[in-house]
Amino acid sequence: MVSRDTKGAYGFDSSGLERAAKAAKELDKSSNAKQAFEITIKQEETKKAEAEASMKQLEVQRAQIEQQEKRKTLEKELEISKQKSQFDDQLARQRYQDQLDQHARQQEMNRRKDEESVAKQEALRRETLEYEHQLKRQGDQDRIREKQLAKIEFMKETRDLRFEEIKIKEDERRNTLKEVWSQNLEAVGGGLKTYLGDFKNLLYLSGALTIAFFGFQFAKAAGKITSTFIEARLGKPSLVRQTSRKTTVKEVITTPVNKLYKQWIVKGRFLPTSTVQREKDILEGIFINENLERGLKTLAHSIVNRKKHYAPFRNLLLYGPPGTGKTLFAKSLADHSGMDYAIFTGGDIGPLGKEGVTELHKLFDWASTSKRGVLLFMDEADAFLRRRDTTHISEEMRNALNALLYRTGSASHNFMLVLASNTPEQLDRAILDRVDEIVHFEKPGQKQRLQMLYHYLLQYCSPPKTMRKKLHQYVMHPRTLIYKKTDIGMLGVDDTFIEEMAKKTEGFSGREIYKLVIAWHDAAFNQENAILTPELMTKVLEGSIEQHKQRLEWEKLE
Repeated sequence: MVSRDTKGAYGFDSSGLERAAKAAKELDKSSNAKQAFEITIKQEETKKAEAEASMKQLEVQRAQIEQQEKRKTLEKELEISKQKSQFDDQLARQRYQDQLDQHARQQEMNRRKDEESVAKQEALRRETLEYEHQLKRQGDQDRIREKQLAKIEFMKETRDLRFEEIKIKEDERRNTLKEVWSQNLEAVGGGLKTYLGDFKNLLYLSGALTIAFFGFQFAKAAGKITSTFIEARLGKPSLVRQTSRKTTVKEVITTPVNKLYKQWIVKGRFLPTSTVQREKDILEGIFINENLERGLKTLAHSIVNRKKHYAPFRNLLLYGPPGTGKTLFAKSLADHSGMDYAIFTGGDIGPLGKEGVTELHKLFDWASTSKRGVLLFMDEADAFLRRRDTTHISEEMRNALNALLYRTGSASHNFMLVLASNTPEQLDRAILDRVDEIVHFEKPGQKQRLQMLYHYLLQYCSPPKTMRKKLHQYVMHPRTLIYKKTDIGMLGVDDTFIEEMAKKTEGFSGREIYKLVIAWHDAAFNQENAILTPELMTKVLEGSIEQHKQRLEWEKLE
C-alpha cells in the first residue's frame, strides 16, 4: 500500500505516471512496439464490441423486464377485475339474502299475528262454552234441587199415611203367624200326648235313642282305628323323606321284577343271594380303611343273621366329617340285611312345634308294623338331639326329645335307630345311652381315594363294554335307543396319572371326589369329541383344590 507521504499535492500517487511514461519510452525503443500498439488497438476494439454487446443485452433484458412488468400489471388488473366482479356478485347475493330474510321475518310476524288472533278467538270461544256449560249445570242443579224439595215435601205429607199402612200390614202378619203356630203346637202336643200316653212307646223311644248314641260312638272309634291302621301299614309318615318300604300297590307288584333285574342285570347273578354274599354287598361302593371295614363287616354279620338267633336290633351312631359315606352305609345296610330303611333329618322336627311329638309317635308306630324291620336313619341328628343341660331348647323340642327317648328306651325287634352326626359331642347324654355301637367314619386315605377314582371314572367317564352294562344303560336311559349317546374317551390317561390325581386329592372327602369326577365328565363334553386329557383333568383338579381350601378356611372361622 502506498504511504501518504508519496502522494502529491493533488492527493494521488504521481509515481505511477512516471512509471507509465518510462514504460512508453522503453516500448518505443522496442522493435515490437508497432505490434504491441496494434494489439492494444484490437483489444480496445474488442472491449468496445463487448461493451456494445453488453449494452444490447442490457436493452434486451430491459425489454424483457418491461414485458414482464406489463404482463404482471395486466394479470394484476385481471385479478382486481375478478375480485371486483366477485365482490359485486357477493354484494348482490347478500342483498338478495337480506331480502329473503326480511320476507321470512315478515311472514313469521304475520304467522304469529294469525296464531295470536286464532288463540284469542279460541280462548274466547272456550270461555263462552265454559260459561254456557256452567249456566247449564247451574240450571240442572236448580231443577234437581227443586225436584228433591218437592219429593221431600210429598214424603212429609204422606208419612203418617204410610206409617198407618205399615202398622196394619204388620198386625195382620203377626196375627197370621200366631194362629199358625198355635195350630201346629196344638197338633204336635196332641200327637205327643197320645204317643207318650202309651208306656210301650216310651220304651221304644228310649231304646232307639240309646242305640243311636252308642252307634255314633262306635262308628267314630272304628273310623279312628281304621285310619290309624291304614296310615301305619300303607301310608308314609310326613317326617320320612325317603323309604324303601312299599306303600303303594304298584310298588308291591313291581318289587319282584325289580329284584330280579337288580340281581341278574346289575350284579350279574341269579337269586337267591346267599348270606355271605349279602354281607359283602353291604360295603359295595363304600371305600373305607381296613380297620373300619372289618368292624362294619362284623356289625353287618350280626344284623344280617339276627333272624336266626332272634336278637333285638342294636342302635348305631355314625359320626365323622361330611361326605364320608354314613348315609350310603346306612341305606346299604338296610337294603342287604333284608330290612326296609326310612331316612329323616333332625332339622325337620323343630319346625313342627307341638306336632313334633305326634309325628314321632306316628313314625315309630309305622316302623313297628313292619314284618321285615325298619332301619330308621336320622341324618343331622345334632340339629334335634342337642344336650338339654347346656343348650336352651323350647318346650316343644324338649317334649319331642322325651318322646324319642321313651320309644327307644328298650331294645326293639321291629326297628333299629341309626344316628348320623358331624358333631357327636353335642348330643344329649340320654341319647348316647341309647346307642349300642359307635362307628367313626374318617376321610378316605390315598388307597381309598384311588379306588374311588377308578370306580367313578368307570361309571361316568367310560363307555359300557359288556352286553349286561349296555342293557342296563338302555333300561335306565331308554332315549339312547333313539338318540345316540356320545361316549367319553380318555386320551393319555393311564394308571400312573390316576395315582398322581389320588395323591393330589389329599384331604378330600368321598363326596368331593365324586363331584370331581362329575366335573371331569362335564368338562369332557365341552371339548371336541368329548375327550378327557391329562391337561384338562389337571386344570379341573386345580379348581377343585382351590374350592377345598376355601371350605377349610370357612370351617376355621366357625
